[in-house]
Amino acid sequence: MALDQIPNTSKEIRFNIKKNIGSAQIKLGHYQDAATTFEDIMEGNPDFQSGFNLIICYYAIGEHEKMRRGLKAEIRERQKKASEFILTAAKLCAPALDKKDWLAGYNWVIDAMKADHEPIASEMYDDDD
Repeated sequence: MALDQIPNTSKEIRFNIKKNIGSAQIKLGHYQDAATTFEDIMEGNPDFQSGFNLIICYYAIGEHEKMRRGLKAEIRERQKKASEFILTAAKLCAPALDKKDWLAGYNWVIDAMKADHEPIASEMYDDDD
């Protein structure tokens, strides 16, 4: 198998090959095998598409509880990723919004985020990043 030929140092390539294998298993209707493949991917190198494919496999084989857990994990991961992008954009924009008073820029960003993104707005105060 091609996967056996890939050295362990090429982790990303190995997981891309596994994604292709999992997709082929889905197309062949081998949902249990595909679920096992995508579970392995999600443990080692998770991504949105593989998470979605895993949920599809669980649906096809009737694993409702795993499907429920997978969907919750997918939602959490997407929210986390979205929060990271929003926070990075906010920290990038804030000091540039008011050239004369950088603090005013931060305050504007924080106020703008408070309504819908209170947890992210509070992270603007962290200087760990």
